[in-house]
Amino acid sequence: MQPFMKSRTIKYTTVIVLTISLIIAAVPSLVCAYTLSGYSWDDVTPLKYKKDSGMSAASSTAWSSSVSDWQPSDANFQLDSSNYEVYLSDTYNSGIGWDGITVLTTSGTTILSASAYLNTYYTSSYAVTQRRSVSGHELGHVLGLDEHSGWVLMEPSTYNRWHLYYIYTPTQDDFNGVNSMY
Repeated sequence: MQPFMKSRTIKYTTVIVLTISLIIAAVPSLVCAYTLSGYSWDDVTPLKYKKDSGMSAASSTAWSSSVSDWQPSDANFQLDSSNYEVYLSDTYNSGIGWDGITVLTTSGTTILSASAYLNTYYTSSYAVTQRRSVSGHELGHVLGLDEHSGWVLMEPSTYNRWHLYYIYTPTQDDFNGVNSMY
């Protein structure tokens, strides 16, 4: 092989390797693992919940849609307003930075009850599927999942989860996480 051909081959190989490396670094991995919070329910068959009757219609719809979205998992939600472990509602608070939050009551590593809220200060201006992304994410916490960056519903940033990845329902990785616990 002539010297200029050898040099040209090395340059092309270098360009190809650098291009592939940049593509891999720039595109988030589609293969994500789930992260567990370390807390789980003793029994999720069914997991009874109550929706606050005083919350906005938009929040109520988001919670209902997200409950349905999680049904294919091994956790099973059932509406029961008199005997429930999970309380779903909304609140309006302009002085905080979250659009959704879940509060767990635990004993050791066992979840005893959960309350999840949408902050309508933010979510009232969201598109239907963006609001659903928040409610579904919070239900993931109710089920025992923790934050996990990437193309999953448990992505901590609503902006990334909805605007960049357009995820508003549980992904297979989210289901795998829940199913690994129950």
